[in-house]
Amino acid sequence: MSVNVSSGELRVGERLGYIDALRGLSMVLVVLAHVFLFMNPRHWDGSPVASVLMSFRMPLFFFVSGFFAFKAVDRWTRAVVSDIMVRKLRAQVLCATIFYMLYQVVKGVSPLDFLTLGYGYFWFTIALFQMFTLYVGLNLLSRLLKVDIIDAALAVGILLSAFFGLTVFKDGIGVILSWHQLIVYFQFFAVGILARKHWARVERWISSDLFRTVVIVAFIAGCFYFYGTHYYHRPETLGVYLTQGVLHRYAGLFTVLVFFHSRRDTFEGNGAVARFLRFTGRRTLDIYMMHMFFVPYLAATGWVTFLQQPTMVVFKLGFALPIALAVVGLCLLCSSVTRTSRFLSVWLWGVRRQRREAATIER
Repeated sequence: MSVNVSSGELRVGERLGYIDALRGLSMVLVVLAHVFLFMNPRHWDGSPVASVLMSFRMPLFFFVSGFFAFKAVDRWTRAVVSDIMVRKLRAQVLCATIFYMLYQVVKGVSPLDFLTLGYGYFWFTIALFQMFTLYVGLNLLSRLLKVDIIDAALAVGILLSAFFGLTVFKDGIGVILSWHQLIVYFQFFAVGILARKHWARVERWISSDLFRTVVIVAFIAGCFYFYGTHYYHRPETLGVYLTQGVLHRYAGLFTVLVFFHSRRDTFEGNGAVARFLRFTGRRTLDIYMMHMFFVPYLAATGWVTFLQQPTMVVFKLGFALPIALAVVGLCLLCSSVTRTSRFLSVWLWGVRRQRREAATIER
């Protein structure tokens, strides 16, 4: 159910249509980034357009994931936790493992490489599952202590995530479970949870002209300051990392959130773009798992390397964005086909079982 809430906290079960659209945009940007990558896969894309999008793309994705992960402490019963964790395990771990192995087979390499090299392009849901598990653990601990420790614990997690973002895992379990990405992006996931929990306050902030001006100016200034410095290379010092990898990314994230909030009537309307983004936002898992099978190897054409030049921003977007949208559309079609099977819906995409079974769980 989509609602347009202008004040007050969101009630359980309520959705904001423009946040669904925001999640849809984040998924389109993920696909677009991989289209950019496959233009020149031997070198990370350091072009200005890729750097700007990269600055807020994954923070936005994790922020929205945290936003939708929120559930009030008093809703965490044993049955609810069991049901949610089983579905998350299927959708975020089992599903990622299956699609990773299939992708490896398509590439002609060992499907068991994730046991030593990690999940490659499919790392996102592996890290997300661990973040969600931490959040569930905090909720259960709060119930046990009968004290809401969520805000304080997440605030500590945000600080630790920010200051330990340069941590590198070269091999072992840290690589397999994507712990570097877990550390880097947990802060945005946690901020998403807190934003959902305290939405009335957050909405007042993002409605403030002062807040909007500050984040937009900070983001634009950062884009010029880091012009030509792409986000695939980690900064060498903590100071640079905190400026580029944390503050600038928050500025970009909130700039996009401010824009969608200011145009919420449009993104919650019946326009074609709004409906496409909202539907995409509800199928991000499906698209994430399938899109790598459809992204074309554009480097084989040779001439696309000319689009890497700084002055080719318009042409690069004009070339890559339609391809990304076509890939998303094809993924949505395949998603609709697989979701006609109840078995695949439950075991691949984590859909709740039949209402009769769900009612039994709730009781």
